[in-house]
Order: sequence, then structure tokens, then C-alpha cells
Amino acid sequence: GAWWAAKRAHGARRVEVGLGALALTLLVGVIPVQSGPAPWRQTNALARLPSDLLASDPLVSSDDPLVLAAVAAVFSADLSGAPLPRVAGRGRGKNVLVLVVERLSAAYVKQGQQAQGIEYGIHLPALEALADEHLFFPNYFSHQAQSNRGLYSLLAGELPHLRTKTSKMTEVTTGTRQRAAYLPKSLQRAGYRTVFLESTPLYFMGMGQFMRQAGFDLVQDSSHVAKPRAMGGWGVDDGSLLDHTASVIEDLERESRPWFVTVFTAGTHHPYTIPDPAFRAEEEDFARSFYYLDKVLGEFLDGLRTRGVLEDTLVLITCDESAGLPSSYEGRLERLDKNWGFLLAITPEGWKGQDPAVCGQADLALSILDYLGLEEEVGQFGGRSVFRRYETPRDFYLGNTYTRQLAVFSKEGILALFDERLNLASSRAYDPQALLRLGDHQPAPARLRDQLVGVLQRGSVSGGGEVRYAFAGTGRTLKAQGRELLISGQFFEVPPDSVLVFDLDLVLRPEAGRTAGLWTALNDDAGMRTLHETKSGPYYSGGRRQLRYWFATTGARHKVEVRLGIDQEPGRTTQIEVREATLRVIPRAAWEGGALPDDAVKFDLDRVSLAPGK
Repeated sequence: GAWWAAKRAHGARRVEVGLGALALTLLVGVIPVQSGPAPWRQTNALARLPSDLLASDPLVSSDDPLVLAAVAAVFSADLSGAPLPRVAGRGRGKNVLVLVVERLSAAYVKQGQQAQGIEYGIHLPALEALADEHLFFPNYFSHQAQSNRGLYSLLAGELPHLRTKTSKMTEVTTGTRQRAAYLPKSLQRAGYRTVFLESTPLYFMGMGQFMRQAGFDLVQDSSHVAKPRAMGGWGVDDGSLLDHTASVIEDLERESRPWFVTVFTAGTHHPYTIPDPAFRAEEEDFARSFYYLDKVLGEFLDGLRTRGVLEDTLVLITCDESAGLPSSYEGRLERLDKNWGFLLAITPEGWKGQDPAVCGQADLALSILDYLGLEEEVGQFGGRSVFRRYETPRDFYLGNTYTRQLAVFSKEGILALFDERLNLASSRAYDPQALLRLGDHQPAPARLRDQLVGVLQRGSVSGGGEVRYAFAGTGRTLKAQGRELLISGQFFEVPPDSVLVFDLDLVLRPEAGRTAGLWTALNDDAGMRTLHETKSGPYYSGGRRQLRYWFATTGARHKVEVRLGIDQEPGRTTQIEVREATLRVIPRAAWEGGALPDDAVKFDLDRVSLAPGK
């Protein structure tokens, strides 16, 4: 077309049009730098524009009975498979230990690499030895990215939000999602002592509040570890956390009740926490952190075995999310390695081998209850039990908030990949024994998009008006030790044409004669961009602060974050009376507060009393 226009042009115009056509041709040739249709569509706006403009409402549900039945099956307990045989003369687990390793993937052991036909330089020896001797699942996937989504799915026994939305864990802690069924609560009713231990501070992502709501009797973070080997950006190193876990289990073993302990490590998350600088110093920190985890995990399990704990304890080693493989693998794996997780089961029965069936975090609550024989509790959870063998395959769903990709492994052997607007990006055949062995492009079953819409709708919180989130501690008195964050890591979805309002009303009571300061921040893009930050103080006992942010946005924002921190001398303590700490998301059409600038923060810090009588 450009050549035709140049031919019809006259004189100098012909040269200008010709040069413009040449430049456009070169530009179009350079843009698709990645091979394969799916990556190209994800990065090329011109290619996406027509399909985006023509895309129908992504949440228009189908009334097809087959689709409705398929969606219902995702959220139902399926125990139709044959249970693994109990071995004569072997004991049976009464206790349960779940070790959740930050970002662990089956890509880091030979068994996972061999199953998927992948070669990778990391080989974790302790985990490889365990995978040889116990029950290993090479096709285990995390349903989403981020810790709060993975742990929610594991403990609630249901899928997280598959699209980029406010996480279900945050919806629970802030009161917008009501759910009564959690694995720890079920085990509490069965007489179990329930314990949650983690490296990261309990305020982060509202993790501490959620774990208490989910039914854990004892909830601890790195502040409870007496003598840590090292402290990193996310808390104690993995070895120190496992040392503390061993001590907690020793105490639990003295009781007559069975116990359920969940441990969440963080040392394998950037910036990585490795106590000994000389440990495998020739490796990059990413690999070093996993080798260190592997070493201390092997020592920890050896200690439990020596003390006889493993004789009646089911141990599951799994992950919150997956770090996956380097970007050089993304083209051939359709980026699904970023969901490829890790699951290994150590059982008193001595079960061993590899189970190639696809499974994920949402299956684990049902699996544990099935293993323990708690039939009265299983109906509250969805998924399949990893301790049963099923004759027929199932549809399996994934999402990733970082790649903005949704995936359905269909029971017909077709992988369908969608973007978050539910446009089909790619469909490939896959090997049911190794889900990352992808074949040629294949037509996706027509029902898959309808089923995906149904799954998304089933997990949504109803309502389209104002949404109010009340942060942990609202209406209570909290205690802050030293410099501490009280709110962080909870990301909120803000629909287009909305007004976000954050209200804070606090009274601080530092130790006698001491002061404390406050800082708050409103961030976007998961904390990567600060919209507004303010600091105030010093406050004496009784100092009060009232604050309000207004932020009106024209476009949708998926990762808005509020942070609240206390600034005081190390070792000092401040009591904080939280009168209000709420975030409201209001449709602009319902906003009655007057005109607000688009995509800019309006901030109001009311008159505050720095000290009584002043």
C-alpha cells in the first residue's frame, strides 16, 4: 500500500513517502523479536488491537449444562480414585508437617528435569535422594504467583483468583470474602494442635491475621527465633527457621494430641539469605540459596527421623510459587515453567515412585484430610487427592499475575493459553505424562473458554458498588517493637473510573519519656512506584494522627498498596490504638466528594496533637 502511494505521489513527495514506507517496513520487521505466535501477540500492540476491540465481555457465562457441570467439578471434592494401598506392618501418619519452600520448582531436581525432558544446571542432592525414596509428583503446579495466593489455595482447598485481582487472602483478612472452611480449622475440630511458622514478618500480606482466622492455634515469625544464624531482608535464614521448627515439634511431641505444623521459608527469595559467605561461593546467589535450603532441609529431616518423629508423621514438601527456569526456556515452555512447582510426600507407609497425574495447591487440603481418614470434613474442599489414582484425566486451571496469562490443561490433551481479557493466545498438544512437553499447535475445545469464564465467576466476590477493606488491627490496640511495618504487601484491585479513599486514625502511646514517628505510603505497581509518601512526628504518649488519601483513577489498577510503618528507637515499644484503618474503592459515578484530579493523589493530614496538652 505504501509502495502504491509513493508511486502516485509527485516529485519530492514521492521520496518522502518512499522513505517513510521503508522505515515502516524495517520497524515491522524488527518488532517481533521473539519467535512463535504467543510471545509476539503478548508484546505487539498492533497485533492485539483488533482482537481487543472485538473481544466480548469476558465474564458472560454459559448456561450449557456440560459447562456448568465442569465448573462445579472444579470446586467439588473428587474421591473417586482408588486409594494407595496401605502396607502391612507399616504405621500410619497421625501428625502432618507441611514444608512450604519459597519459589521451589521440580526443575531443580533430576527427577523433574527427566520427566519434562529439560536440562538445567541446578541439582539439589538431598531433595533428589528424597524423590528417589518417596512419593514424587513431577506435574505439580502452583495455580498462581505470589505467596498469599499459593498459601491461600493450599489451606483453603480452592483456586485463587486466576486473573490479576486483589488476592483472596487479602479479601478474607479485610472482610470482603466470607469463608468458613480451612484445613487448620478442620484439623482443630479433629483434635489437632495447629501451628504456623514463617520467616517473613506476620504483618506482610496480612499473613498473621489470615493464619489465625484459618484456624492456627500458634502463629510465629522470625521474631520468635532465639538465636538466628543470619537475618536477611525477609527474616531469618532457612536453617534457623528449621531449627526453631524442630524445637516446636519437640514440644508438641510431649503432648497427647496430634499436631499439624505448616512452615513457610523465605531464604530462597531475593535478596537470598545464606549465613556462610563461603558456602558454594562460585555459584550465583539464586542457586546458592537453594543449595543451602537443600542442605539444612536434609539435616532437619534426618533429625526428625533419628528422634522417631517420621514414624507417625506425614511430611509434604511443596512451594508457595515457582521461580521456574531462565527466560531462555520460555519460548518452548510457553512460560508455564513459572507455575511448575514442587511436591514430595514422605509417608510412614513408605510409599515411593512418581505419580505423573497433574495436581496443584488446591488439591492439598483434600489430600491431607483423605489421608487422615477425616471423611466428615472433605466435602468442604475441592480438588482430587494426591493419595488416590484416577482412571480419567481432568481439566486443570492456572493463572499468573506476572505473565498476565491464564492456562487450561484440558482432559482431551490440549493446552489452551489465554490473556487476561480471555483472548485465546495459543493452543498446543501436551503429553499427559509430562505437561511441559508441548507438541504442535492444535485447535482448543470450544467449551474451554466458557469453562474458564465460569471458574472466574465462581471465585469472584459479588457486588459492583463501593468496596471497603478494614485492615488488620482496626478497632484494636497493637504493639510495635522498634522500627516496624504494620501494613504492607496487600495489593488491591481498583477498577477503571474509581476513587480510592484511605482513612487512618491512630493514637500512639510510646514508652514513658520516649517518642515515635509514623510514615505512610500509597504505592502502585506492587510497590514499584510511590504515588504519595508522608512522615510525621515525633509523637509522645497520646499523640493522635488522622490522615486521608484520595486517588481518582481513569484506568484499572491491579496492584495498589498501602503501607503504614512505625519509626522509633530499636528495642523500644509503642502501643498503637487503631481507631480506623480502612481503604474504600468507590465507583466515580457514586462519588459525592467533589472534583478530583485524575491519576493524582490528594492528601489531607488533619490537625494532630503531638502530646497531651500541647
